[in-house]
Amino acid sequence: MVLEAHCCPVLSALATRYEIQDQFQIKRSCLEKTCVGVLCLCDCFAVCCRCKDSCCYEVGHALAHCLLCVVLPCMVAQGKHQLGVEKKDHGQFEPALNAALIQ
Repeated sequence: MVLEAHCCPVLSALATRYEIQDQFQIKRSCLEKTCVGVLCLCDCFAVCCRCKDSCCYEVGHALAHCLLCVVLPCMVAQGKHQLGVEKKDHGQFEPALNAALIQ
């Protein structure tokens, strides 16, 4: 698990977030869907400008990385908060109806 987090931090954080959502039956918020969609669009924009010396490639790639640096910590913090809520509400990890996170 440490190797996964060190070698692939983005995939590790996203997989952990989606695992928590599946385990506790939490739907993704519209904001979360939008953020991930924008990240995908930025990356697709960068890939479409195939020439790595292209200014468009650099801008799209840098924008995707900047957005990732903002979104990823929020997803990790949200997952940690949800685990804390579940543990506090039930003393163990069972699904709880948390109106702020389940939509």
